[in-house]
This record gives sequence, structure tokens and C-alpha cells, in this order.
Amino acid sequence: MKCPTCNVDLVMSERSGIEIDYCPQCRGVWLDRGELDKIIERVAQVTMPPVDTGFAKRMISRIRKEERRYQDNDDDDYLQAQEKSST
Repeated sequence: MKCPTCNVDLVMSERSGIEIDYCPQCRGVWLDRGELDKIIERVAQVTMPPVDTGFAKRMISRIRKEERRYQDNDDDDYLQAQEKSST
């Protein structure tokens, strides 16, 4: 079979029971009917590692501490504005 892009003979390779045709020149990958479905099924079977929620909680806590550190809670801006408006 020829590559539809560059008309070079495709090379067949088998990976985990899935036949993949690829072009050695343009590196295009071509799948036979049903091969994409097999890949999707295999990906769905793979279990993702658990998310480290402790890391996310630590980062949120650290961000909140930084926000509190730079928060301007005093009334000096308000008092200065009052003084300027009264003069």
C-alpha cells in the first residue's frame, strides 16, 4: 500500500496486537478499520494514578497565606482621603 500523502510504500508494524501502517518518509500513521477503536478501548482500560489532593490543598493554603500577608486591612487610606476632603 502506498502513502496517500507522499506515495511511498507504507511499512506495517504491530504494537500490542494493533497493526499500524506508517510512512518512513513523512512519518504519517495510517490505521485499518477498527484499529482506532482498539486503541480507544485500551486507553479506557488504563487506570490513571490517584490525584494527590494533599499537594493541591498545600498549594491553596500557601496562596491564601500570601494573600493575607499583603492584604491592606487598615483604614489609613480612608483616613487620608477624609483629611484631604475636609481641607
